[in-house]
Parts: sequence; C-alpha cells; structure tokens
Amino acid sequence: MDTLRKILNSKGGSQIALVEHLIERNACRKPRVVSVLKSVDRIHFINPGIPGSERDAYKDAPMPIGQGQTISAPHMHAVALELLEPWLQPGARVLDVGSGSGYLTACMARLVTPGGSVLGLEKVPELARRSRASVRAACPDLPPDSWTIEHADALSDVLSKHAGFHAIHVGAAADRLPQELVAALLPKGRMVIPVGAQSSVQSLMTVDKDEGGRVATEDVMGVAYVPLTRPAPHEGGEGGAAGGRR
Repeated sequence: MDTLRKILNSKGGSQIALVEHLIERNACRKPRVVSVLKSVDRIHFINPGIPGSERDAYKDAPMPIGQGQTISAPHMHAVALELLEPWLQPGARVLDVGSGSGYLTACMARLVTPGGSVLGLEKVPELARRSRASVRAACPDLPPDSWTIEHADALSDVLSKHAGFHAIHVGAAADRLPQELVAALLPKGRMVIPVGAQSSVQSLMTVDKDEGGRVATEDVMGVAYVPLTRPAPHEGGEGGAAGGRR
C-alpha cells in the first residue's frame, strides 16, 4: 500500500495503479466499473495549463481545471459509477449535469454502448469546448452518437426537448432537490446528486423513481461539491455543439 501511494504521488503514475488504489479503498468493486475506470485515462481530462496538473493527474484528489471548477477526486467518480451501474446498461439514456471535465460522460458512454447515449450539460462554455476535445482524445473509439456535451443550463427548459433519462448524474451540489431533474428521470430510473448548501454539510443522495412515478431518496455519504447554479452573464445561456458528432 505504501509503495502504491508513492507511485500515485509521483510524476509518472498510471491509470491502472490509480484504479488498483481505488479497489483497495473499496471505492469500486463492480467489474464493469473497474473496467471502465481503467479504460478512461484521467490524464486527458486535466488542464495542463495549471501548474502541477500533469504531475498530480493520478492522485486520488480533486484538481482545478479552470473557470473556478474542478475535476472530482477519482474515488468520487468511482462511487457515482458504482451507484448508477445497474442503470448504465446498453441502450440507456443518461444525463450528466455539470459535466465539467467530461470524465464521467466518457465513462458512462462506454457503459451504455451499444445503443445508449449520454448527454453532458456544462454551463461554462470554455469547459464544454475543452471537455469535448478530452473525450475524443481519451475515447476515440466511442460511437459518434453515444455522447454529446452541450453548453447549456440544466435548470432551464433545455430538458423539455428530451424524452427522459434512465440515469442522471449531477456533478454539483443543489441547495435542494431540483424538481426539473426529478421530472426528467424516467420511471424505474435513478439519479445521483449532491444536495446541501455550500455553508452546510452536503449529502450525496440517490433518487429512485418507481413505475408509478413515486420518488424515494437515500443519503449515501457526506461530500463537498461546487454549487449547482445558473450560468452567470459572461457564461452565456443555452447552446453548444454535439461533442461526439464533431
């Protein structure tokens, strides 16, 4: 274990060593989650313009990626995938709110292929552009129709254009459970979302909707996420390009 930590904390670590570390921490256990985490290299999703990013790419820690945003710690990516994995089956439609670096968008696209698709929504236009390039670099074999990252506000009416989602991941903390996202969740679907104000303890929550549309929530663990907000004026409104199609 000490040797592995030294590898992860030195320049020249690897994605495989990072995932083995997560397995030792019991952050990921499901074979499909382990496989997809090993196949999507975090190095493609950091911001090399930020000092230390390449050196620290394989640390199990959040990292700044610019525009006041971060890429989550790898163990949090693993936890989210573990919670959603039964719903991330081939053919599923998935929503990734606050897709940020694009890392989970890429992982989930691999899990729902063939036949499925992931829509990433990112409010910061520069991050949306950069994350599309990151997914293409990390996963050039993904089918073009298996993922899209748009510059858009998930709390606007953008979701009204879509038929609903079997799984939803939210990468930023809402003060309270957004009803717009609950409405976008299909019956028998699951959402994973951090809920809580920035000034208080946040909880990573699962939101399950049954066949009749009834919703049940469960607190999983305490977390600390950036806030889920509407775009600031300089960030623009809806729009953006289909990431996998460009």
